[in-house]
Amino acid sequence: MTRLPYALALSLLASPALAGPPIEQPAPAPAPVAASGGATIYDCQIAGRTERFVIAGGALAEGPGTLSVLTEDVYVVTRGGVTYLIDPTGVQIDQGVDAGKWPCVESTAAPAPIPAVPDANQMARIVELEAEVANLQAALSAANGERDAAIAAREAALAASVEAEASSAAASTAAQTALNEAAALQTRAETAETAATTAIAAQAAAEARVAELEAAAAASAVQMAEVQTSLDQTLATLATANARVAELEAAATADAAEMAHMRTLQGQMAETLAAAEARVAELELALAASMAAPEEDMAEDSADDAGAMADDAEEAAEDMADGSDEATEEMSDDAGSDDMTENNGAMEDAAFDADAALLAIEAADLSPISRAALTAAVEQARNNPDFVAEVVTRLQNALGE
Repeated sequence: MTRLPYALALSLLASPALAGPPIEQPAPAPAPVAASGGATIYDCQIAGRTERFVIAGGALAEGPGTLSVLTEDVYVVTRGGVTYLIDPTGVQIDQGVDAGKWPCVESTAAPAPIPAVPDANQMARIVELEAEVANLQAALSAANGERDAAIAAREAALAASVEAEASSAAASTAAQTALNEAAALQTRAETAETAATTAIAAQAAAEARVAELEAAAAASAVQMAEVQTSLDQTLATLATANARVAELEAAATADAAEMAHMRTLQGQMAETLAAAEARVAELELALAASMAAPEEDMAEDSADDAGAMADDAEEAAEDMADGSDEATEEMSDDAGSDDMTENNGAMEDAAFDADAALLAIEAADLSPISRAALTAAVEQARNNPDFVAEVVTRLQNALGE
């Protein structure tokens, strides 16, 4: 077939009169714009290879990419994600392995020849060729259909083969599962037999244990009877103990009430003692003042002060006796001891000894107020013999005969 210098009109390929199914043809690549007399060609040496840029009418005439005109004879071409800045001196690449400045040679393409208009014979031949092309396309379409059918058959066979393999694998798996189940059943049977043997032995042991437990239960019944007897005795003892606890609690309650009363009496005695001590201090001050007075007034004032001191001491003693009868009785009992009686007898038989009287007062079980009052009276009697008889009488009353 002779190559024609012009493109054939293939409009007949889309006619419904042609046999065979329609064939999806890829979109034809855009025909390159023929370089005319106004086209500019840049042959650039980039990394040892020649790359051509054909620019005509403000666009790329050949090859992929987009063109932008910056100024006259200065272009920007974007191709494959790489930007080329082209001018008459060379090309500048901004990125990639070819980044850098590369030299270019500018040339002008010769005008392409204009094809002659075909005559009638050529047109008839073109029609014949178009018919042949259409028949070839139909045959190609049929061949493609047969090929597609063969591919589908092959794919179905492959699917059947895969399914058969899957079935075989499933059968093999099922057989293996059955074998595993049979082995498991065998193991379970052996385990059941072992368990049965163990159960028989356990039953025999259980029967022996039951006999032991029955004997132990009989012995336990005897022990329970003994324990019950002991428990009854313990309960009786516990009842007695509870009664005793109740008595002790009642006694403790009475003791608590008595202790509270004693605390009240102690408080009263403490108050009385404080008042008596204050009075004694006043009397001591008065005694000191009287001792500083003239001698003719000293005897009378001392007698008055001693009488007042004695009266105050006796009043304090009476107050304490009224506040606590029991305390007074105990002091009276203690004061009536044999040693004190002997000391008092000695004072009556011999001359008045103030130091011996003070020792007897210190040894006696007296309240602080009584002891202070008697001590002051003895000191007065030491300094004034006129008070000896009265002081001895007070000592006998306080210490007992």
